[in-house]
Amino acid sequence: MTDPTAYLLLLARASDRSFSDYVAALPALHQRHGGHFAAVAPAPMVEQYGHNGSAHAVMLSGWPSLQQALAFWQSAAHGALLRRFSADAMVAIGIEAEPGLQPRSETQALAVFLGPGPTPALLEAAGAQALALVRERHVTALQGHWSHGDVAIYGWSSERDARQQLVAFSSGQRGRAMLLPGLNAGRPSASRHPQGHEFAPMLLQAS
Repeated sequence: MTDPTAYLLLLARASDRSFSDYVAALPALHQRHGGHFAAVAPAPMVEQYGHNGSAHAVMLSGWPSLQQALAFWQSAAHGALLRRFSADAMVAIGIEAEPGLQPRSETQALAVFLGPGPTPALLEAAGAQALALVRERHVTALQGHWSHGDVAIYGWSSERDARQQLVAFSSGQRGRAMLLPGLNAGRPSASRHPQGHEFAPMLLQAS
């Protein structure tokens, strides 16, 4: 799998039960257009940090190019899925990835910062890898109203290290952050496992 040069980020309200059905129907369509899941987390598995953050389910997918991501989003088959599962209440954006990313053997966790956040150098010194750093003006809004400002996404090989940084961030920043389990981070702990059929679970680790 080649490193992505673009991402799609989807946020859905914790009460939107149709979102899990929508996500579960995506894998074949993703593959057809060249995309893959980077993180899939129902609201109970998303750790929220910072200010003004309501609980959201999150899906992050990686793409060879922003054009391919948009082709997927605008395809007739995808439009039919949105209508079928009444998933039109979610917010979705497309963003460019950081150029020249070096692949990692394992990503245990992903941190998504919305609005003001720590400087990249601070997080990279603590072990993070910057995957996307995008100003609000460069966000491609695909659905819903994007009111969360800038977007920064970091990969971590240690969930514990990521959590330490997000706790520090939440004590002194005006923005918001979410910590998501990486799809190749192994089996989620029982305390964080989604209930019922949510994401089935984690789309069988996006296999």
